[in-house]
Amino acid sequence: MRELIKEAVLYAKSNRGFDKILSEILQKYKTLGRFTGSIQLNDLNDEENRILGAIDYKLYGKKEAKLSISKFLDYFLRGRFKELSFECFMKEYFEEELKTNKEQQAEKVQKQQRYFDRILEEEASMTKGMEWLTETLREKTTGYSTIIKEYISDSKALKKTLHYVIKGLEELRINKETLEPLPIFSSRITKDPHYFDIGTTAFRLLLYGICYLTKQSYPQNIEEINEALYGVGIARDELSIFTTVFGIRAMKDIEEHTGWKGFNDEREPMHVSIKNLNSIDRLILSSNKAFIFENPVVFMEVIRRLNHANLRCMPALICTSGQLNTASLLLLDKLYKDRISFYYSGDFDPEGLRIADKLKNRYKDNLILWRYSIEDYLKVKGDKSFEQRINKFDRIQNEELSVLVEEMHKHKMSGYQELLIEEYVDDIVKMSIRVD
Repeated sequence: MRELIKEAVLYAKSNRGFDKILSEILQKYKTLGRFTGSIQLNDLNDEENRILGAIDYKLYGKKEAKLSISKFLDYFLRGRFKELSFECFMKEYFEEELKTNKEQQAEKVQKQQRYFDRILEEEASMTKGMEWLTETLREKTTGYSTIIKEYISDSKALKKTLHYVIKGLEELRINKETLEPLPIFSSRITKDPHYFDIGTTAFRLLLYGICYLTKQSYPQNIEEINEALYGVGIARDELSIFTTVFGIRAMKDIEEHTGWKGFNDEREPMHVSIKNLNSIDRLILSSNKAFIFENPVVFMEVIRRLNHANLRCMPALICTSGQLNTASLLLLDKLYKDRISFYYSGDFDPEGLRIADKLKNRYKDNLILWRYSIEDYLKVKGDKSFEQRINKFDRIQNEELSVLVEEMHKHKMSGYQELLIEEYVDDIVKMSIRVD
């Protein structure tokens, strides 16, 4: 039989007209698991036509034809090939085991299962990362498609990546008093400061793991990424992410920080980076109140006017510059622990109210929504529409803001802080101690 198979293969390969026919029969077998049914043949050449004509004269000269597999077998398995096993012939011809698509898929699934089972076994001691990976593989949650894509692309590289991601999740230092820069964290885990660079597969998987452990949705923009990292004590960038302060002093060990002192003595605002906040031990305010502005122009004008208000001590002012970045959150969290009351005011538009809502949810009763009445809105309402962005209001949760949101829905026009500067200054002065 072995010699007969070799002879049949040599015969078929010496006549190239058989190749397309046998390839289509193979594909049909992979679908059905047996040699039956019909195959469709297109773009037929002369050699293929001669074979088809010998099988069925009606097929000769056609550019395309439908061929019964049983008819082909009757033609091929005759004469000296009468005793030939067609299945054995096909294995030898294509130099592969004949397996149906279903069988091949089952083998792939089993191979994939064994691969991840080995990883789960090898990394079993790191419980945080293992909990995330086990859940992701079992429930096929967010991150699963990335893992499978990388598995298909390079399973060896994925194993290394998953090891470092699991190790990273296990060794998170959730300490918001001092943030660890992402490159330092990466070096500590992998000995490569760029291994968890944003945009890499390793970083995406690490972030999926962080979101799982902190029970939050996957970030959609860079600010949300920064906040997710902040939640586990990591800073993406120590220097370029900053907030702006005025009237706040800082202590390092038992002495006042000279850098902060200089800006305060000159009554000037100061850009404060994560690096600056990491290097201090305590913040000192003239009272238990801090006034937070979204708009830097308003922030600066309020400072200018307060500098002429004959106040005994300058109040603490903070500017987020229209976004809640990691530096702002780190600063506010430090003050929150000291039970400082926050007075927050921002623009009357969907983005401004979402920031206010987020801060209120974070700091609860310690944050007062300052100048967010309907009267304030109607006073500053302009003619710039936010109708195209109105659906952003849907995510606002705070009941205190809901009445304002309802009013803004009616007008669909934004209002900005610049027209409330006088009110801001008056409010701050009333809550501060003046020089007699």
